[in-house]
Amino acid sequence: MPARYFSKPLKIGYFKSDRFVRASPACQRAVIESVEALKGKGHIVEEITPPDMAELLKLFVELSSADGYKTMLSHLQSDKQEPALFLVTLGPRLPAFVRALSGLLVRLFVSDTTFARLFGASRPRTVSELWESSAARMAADSALQNHLWGQMLNLDVLICPVQALPAIPHGATKTLTPLAASTLAWNVVECPVGVIPVTHVHPDKDALPADWLEQVTSGPVIRPLRDDVVEVQVEPSRMIERAVYGSGTRLLQPLDEPVPVYDAELMKGLPVGVQIVGKPWEDEKVIYVMEVLDEALGERKPGFGPNANENWKASKF
Repeated sequence: MPARYFSKPLKIGYFKSDRFVRASPACQRAVIESVEALKGKGHIVEEITPPDMAELLKLFVELSSADGYKTMLSHLQSDKQEPALFLVTLGPRLPAFVRALSGLLVRLFVSDTTFARLFGASRPRTVSELWESSAARMAADSALQNHLWGQMLNLDVLICPVQALPAIPHGATKTLTPLAASTLAWNVVECPVGVIPVTHVHPDKDALPADWLEQVTSGPVIRPLRDDVVEVQVEPSRMIERAVYGSGTRLLQPLDEPVPVYDAELMKGLPVGVQIVGKPWEDEKVIYVMEVLDEALGERKPGFGPNANENWKASKF
């Protein structure tokens, strides 16, 4: 198949943060810098309402936990389980009444409906329930594809944070695996994605405001519903945000000490990238936009920018 070339100005959608876990200042800045660079090259850039990442993650959890993770865990045999799978596999191990009670307590005492829904979805399913979840995934796929790439928005690609945080401390993933929602969601709807480095964490630019956790972060998302999408108001996961940006809770305490996971000073210099999301089967366009963005951003120190890989090879060999 011959290569395709895209010479027209691209129509690019973006959002700085989803409504599941608010993106950190560093990750939001990476999106903003990408958008400004593309605008400067004459491309059409439009901020959009983010998809409902929590709903897409819920579908992922329903399908992946349908057998209680027996197939996945069977390969471990006598080996120890990776700690990052603790929270992932916790739901199916609990008796149904304990799982239901846990969700209720999270709703009542933490006011986190989002986390409660996800935790309740992690359980073994009957065959008929599995078919229902599979049908819901396909309907969400169709509705969201039509919304993003069809007549509603007619985008070429979408730019968004890779995850809410840059790389987190070793071991913190034990209770923070839900942060992967922002990448898992695109697997659920079968979109190709490319990730490109944009900048680095800067202690002054990316420090948390003093009132970060008190700021209102609820807002609209696009929720796939059957063959259409609806705009609904949602709140982020309070438990996960407190674990990431505050001292956490007993259930979600990712570090040995009750301190925020995100710390711009400790994360100084860590690379921060963005996701470029494309339409199914348009991987080639995603790679093209990665190149366009890389050139638009220009040289970024240390070691980012056009021809960075070739320059690195030349310096090593």
